[in-house]
Amino acid sequence: MPQIYCAICGGPVIGDCYGCEDYTKWLQDAVLLTTAHRTEQGTEELDAYWAPDVLSGQYPFDLGPNPPEESQRSVLRLDAVSSDGSTSFVTTESGKQVEAMRVDLSPLSPILDHGGLLYLPVHRSCLQLADQFIASTKSSPFMTGTPQDGITSIMNLWETLYRRLRGDVLCSRTFILPELHDYFGGRLCRNVDWERSSDPEHGLLHEQNPLHVPNLTRSVLQNLKPAPSADKNAARQDWFRYSMLNEQLIPWLWDLDADLVLEKQGSGSWDWVDLHARLTDFKIHEPSDKSIDIPLALRNRRRIWRLLEEARIHDYARKQEELVAYGERVKQAEQVRKEAVFVGTWANPPGASAFVQPLWHNSVKS
Repeated sequence: MPQIYCAICGGPVIGDCYGCEDYTKWLQDAVLLTTAHRTEQGTEELDAYWAPDVLSGQYPFDLGPNPPEESQRSVLRLDAVSSDGSTSFVTTESGKQVEAMRVDLSPLSPILDHGGLLYLPVHRSCLQLADQFIASTKSSPFMTGTPQDGITSIMNLWETLYRRLRGDVLCSRTFILPELHDYFGGRLCRNVDWERSSDPEHGLLHEQNPLHVPNLTRSVLQNLKPAPSADKNAARQDWFRYSMLNEQLIPWLWDLDADLVLEKQGSGSWDWVDLHARLTDFKIHEPSDKSIDIPLALRNRRRIWRLLEEARIHDYARKQEELVAYGERVKQAEQVRKEAVFVGTWANPPGASAFVQPLWHNSVKS
């Protein structure tokens, strides 16, 4: 069976892995996300997702004609195991076999009168990283600008991820959710099987556990440079060092060892401003980045954190709608031109140029 991929990071969710390298075993530890609601009778019932149209393949699935009240809904985290790394999982608590990355709407009919359950697979480490990200949006004064359609809660995370699944009931399975940035690399590895050798740099990067970074603090501090001799603003250096320890400027480094940082500070005069600048460079998650020397696992953490930063509810669906709308404008403009030529008035007929604007004119940031 084809390989299935984590809905958060785009890395493989592998099954039983005999002979696997130890550092990749975190890829087996999976959680299935789904949603449920509290009924009027006080019981918990899984949400049913409906296709927008049997044949349209539009985005996304929705909660049908009678959706439950939002205040009664919650996201469930189900421990689950996939024996072969495909879409079939067995939940640990109930022993029930379920299919991930699809909404089973069988039996199909021209007019559907029912929905189906939806499960999305994620690595446990990626979900814990998402929890940390969500917490940072509430605790850091520098994260107050997070947009309303960004990830600020576990429900926002669910809404963002599930809306990337196309509402196509005729497509039996999906193995990876589309993502506007293509998960910042690794496309060549994501085939029917996970093929690290097709892109060794990104393949190895995506296999690193973002929560297990050996010698994390020392690996960061080794990049400190002596403070410039002309820099007399010690208070500025101290402020950047203090902010790093309080997770204000670089929230994805929440687990820096404060004792080691203070020990380093006492060993000399260091340029904390320069270190901050390099740690906040957007390219830091690239394995080819040479601006700073940090472990691949930390680079992978930053990659996944950036995916969470960039994510928006309805992001991929909105992008597809824009592409379709642009195609329609092109068709309309072409029709106007053809008609103008036909009647012999190809003199830039009024309104013809208004049909088409550049595709990037008002597009979603990518």
